[in-house]
Amino acid sequence: IVPILIGDEGKCETMAARLASRGFHVDSIIFPAVKRRRARLRFNLNAHHTKEHIDSLMAVLKEIM
Repeated sequence: IVPILIGDEGKCETMAARLASRGFHVDSIIFPAVKRRRARLRFNLNAHHTKEHIDSLMAVLKEIM
């Protein structure tokens, strides 16, 4: 599990939706699961993810951040 701290709940939800629209499954973890202003994206990586998958994800993250 790889968390990326976003902070703002609305921004976190928006980013998760934008990632989903690009084909990435990511969980948006917001209050009450975490403290307010500590929202994060949670990625579940496994051995089937390739370097290309991760590189593609990083490119999209850079674009939407």
